[in-house]
Order: sequence, then structure tokens, then C-alpha cells
Amino acid sequence: MQAFKLVTTALALVVVAGAFVSLADLKEWKKLRFELTGRELPEIQSMDELRATFADPLVCSGCHPEHFTAWSESYHAKSLENAGFQSLYRTYVDYLKREETKTELGRDPTVDDLRQCLFCHAPSVQFASDRLVQQISDAVVAGRWQEIRGVQVSCVVCHSITAEGKWSPESFSTAGTKYGPIRNPAPAARSAHQSQYSQLHTKSEFCAICHSQKPFNVYCSLVYDQFQGTAAARQGKVCQDCHMKARENVRVAVGGQERRTLHSHSFPGGRFKEMWPEALDLNLRAEPRGPNELQVAVTMRSKVPHNIPDG
Repeated sequence: MQAFKLVTTALALVVVAGAFVSLADLKEWKKLRFELTGRELPEIQSMDELRATFADPLVCSGCHPEHFTAWSESYHAKSLENAGFQSLYRTYVDYLKREETKTELGRDPTVDDLRQCLFCHAPSVQFASDRLVQQISDAVVAGRWQEIRGVQVSCVVCHSITAEGKWSPESFSTAGTKYGPIRNPAPAARSAHQSQYSQLHTKSEFCAICHSQKPFNVYCSLVYDQFQGTAAARQGKVCQDCHMKARENVRVAVGGQERRTLHSHSFPGGRFKEMWPEALDLNLRAEPRGPNELQVAVTMRSKVPHNIPDG
């Protein structure tokens, strides 16, 4: 049973990490925001304005139906609207309200403290007013999902990041330039938008924008940090090899070239049971200990280059 106990202990450490680590790191305040390329957006005041600024994934589905279907099943699509995040976020919000937290921080928590979690789970909050951020936060805590529909890790959140790792506001609309791993994308004359190749989108460093502790005061996913220095990383493997598996010689857009590489946008991980056989060796050994008693020894061995569970 010892191996099983170790796995459950790891889960407990991840669960408390946000609250436990935040006290030390919130004192060393880091302002969370993507560096922009191009114009600065005016502050967004309402959900309607936010939805009008960031193209709806449903619009993208017109040309990329397979990407949209896979993404819709992913936890990127449910980055706010899922019970796991809601539970941890409620714990974090309660933590900020404690008098001892205020005493240790030497200040009252602010809306910027809420941005620490929402920055990855709803990246558009970078441009939201304090009042709108508070509205989104309150909706998550209360489970008012319809109120925050459309605020998640969407198509334009990732494909508006340039090869230099900057965020391009001009790309938030349907027509703006989109960045991705295709070296010879279709020209704008044959597409709904201009496209540019980005080597960053082929690297683990792209995933590290959120799945790493380095940018944040409060963090919950450390897979990139754990992955660095492993044999898999030294061999040149990247996160996308497992979490965005490729299919060759297919179309990636309606009417597009037939000989493209299509990467899965369901981003399967620990919450997808089909990934478990690839990630873990699980062995059960049962031994009788008496006429009505059976002892079962559970052994788990990780086959992946990061902790299980994580995030």
C-alpha cells in the first residue's frame, strides 16, 4: 500500500500549493501581464465588450471544425468552468479573506491577487477593469457559468502569441494574424486571416507560459519545471508529443491543403482516462490474510517525465 499512499500524498501537496506558497510569493509581488506587440487595448469594462474583443471559438469552427470539436472537450475550454478549479479557487479566495493573511502580507488583498489565478484560466483579464475581474471571480465562486461564457483559454488566446512570446491585440479578432506551427501557411487571400509560422508553438516553452512556476506569485502547475532536465527533455521531446498528438497528411482547414499535420486540440492529461495506461504502470497483488480478509498491495510507477498528479 505504500506506493498508493505516496501518490495520494502528492495530490495533497498540489492541492494546498496555491495557498501555501502564495504567502511568501505575494510579498515579492510580480505584476502579471503578457508583453504586447502593437497597440495597447483600452480597459475592458463589461462581459459583452470582452466577448466582442476576443473572437468566439465558434467562429473559428467554420474553417477548423476538427480543432473546435477537440478543443470543446478539453480543459482549456473549461478553464474556468470545472469543479476542480472552482474548488481550489474558492479555497484561495477564502485564504485571502483571513485576517492572518492580511497581517502576514502587511496589506489588504486586492483584485490583483485574484488575477493571479485568472491570468492563466482567463487570460483576457489582463485587459479587464478591476470591477470586471471581480465580477468574473464572483461568478466562478458561485458557479454562475453562463455569466462568464466565452472567458476561457480559447483559440485566439494561444494563436495570438507571436514567435517572440508577445501577445498581439491585433490578432484577437477573427481577421487578425494567427501564429502557429505550420511553416508554409495558406496566404490571406485563401484564408479568413493572415497566418505566420511560429517556432515557439512547437516547443515546450510555449506550454510553460502557464504550466510553470516562474511567472507567477501563485502557481498550481509545475510540469514544465519538472520536465526540464529529464532524459525526455534531453532527447528533444516536447510537451506537444504527448498532449497534442499529430495526424499526418490531413487538412487543417476547410478547403485547405490535404498534406498537413493536424495536432490534437483536446490536450489530454490526467483527467482523461485514456491517458492513464500511457502514464502509469499499475499492479495489484492480492493475498489472503484470513478467512474473511484480503490484503491488496497497489504499486504505481510513473512512465512520464513529470509528477503525477499535477495541476
